[in-house]
This record gives sequence, C-alpha cells and structure tokens, in this order.
Amino acid sequence: MKEKILIIEDDDTSRNFIYHVLEMLGYYPVPTKNAIEAIEHIIEEEPNLIILNQLLPGMNGFEICENLKNNYLTAHIPIIIVTETENRFKGLNTGADEYI
Repeated sequence: MKEKILIIEDDDTSRNFIYHVLEMLGYYPVPTKNAIEAIEHIIEEEPNLIILNQLLPGMNGFEICENLKNNYLTAHIPIIIVTETENRFKGLNTGADEYI
C-alpha cells in the first residue's frame, strides 16, 4: 500500500507541483488548501506524513503544526513545514519534524 502524504498548500501551482512529484515517486498524495480541509483529510486518510506551508489563509502553518502536535490523535504524524530559512526555528519549535 502506498504511503499517504497530506499536502497543505493554498497556492494551486505549488500544491500541484508537490502532488505530481510525490505521485511520480510512488506516494499517494492528498492535496488540501487550508486547515479545515486538512483536518477533514487527516481524520479520513490517516496520512503517514504532512507537508505544510507556513503561509496559509486563516490558521497559518505554525498554528496548524502546533495544534496537530498537541493532539494525541495526530502527534505521531511527522510534519515537514515549508518556510523561509529565517523561520525554520519557529517551525521546529512548534513541533515540525523538519523544514524545507
């Protein structure tokens, strides 16, 4: 069974690029545009990994990451946060496992 990777990215071009790269690498990507969609998919899809953009409308990536890592149902899911270099420590401090 393919590993599921949830993509949380509001930019259509970036989301589609990440989706197609992951699909070509043999993963099962699940694209979402915001925190609301992501939470629905996390419950339904139980992803193996989350790729999360920092800059999102409404709840930003840092807030989403912190909420997921503080919830015992989702704390085990690794998160890669996409952020600028100067924000990498903030992302890691909110619970992200890695950044790009």
